[in-house]
Amino acid sequence: MSDDYTTYVLHLIQVHLETRVPEEIRRIEQRGGITPADFERVRGNALYLGTHGDAILFYTKGKSAPAMTKLIESVAVLSYSPGGISTFGLYFDGQAIARRYRELAQAPAEAEE
Repeated sequence: MSDDYTTYVLHLIQVHLETRVPEEIRRIEQRGGITPADFERVRGNALYLGTHGDAILFYTKGKSAPAMTKLIESVAVLSYSPGGISTFGLYFDGQAIARRYRELAQAPAEAEE
């Protein structure tokens, strides 16, 4: 794999994660927050990603989207771990992102008062 291709793929993965992980965290918060079942579910994603992770690096019809979805879900859930998570050159702190969403949701209500 050439350095240019590696840089390109890393950039695409980062863009997906930067966009979709916060959205996934918002969904987690909308359904009441992180649960032990979430962590158990993403444990299962590890095996899937271990056997299908190449579909994230090399587009494979019918496999790349499900693999990326499992990666996004896993990063979002693991970002709730103490200290957050660093992956693919990015850092996510689920608790901080969730707190920011709550602040933004309250801001319009406070502005109307």
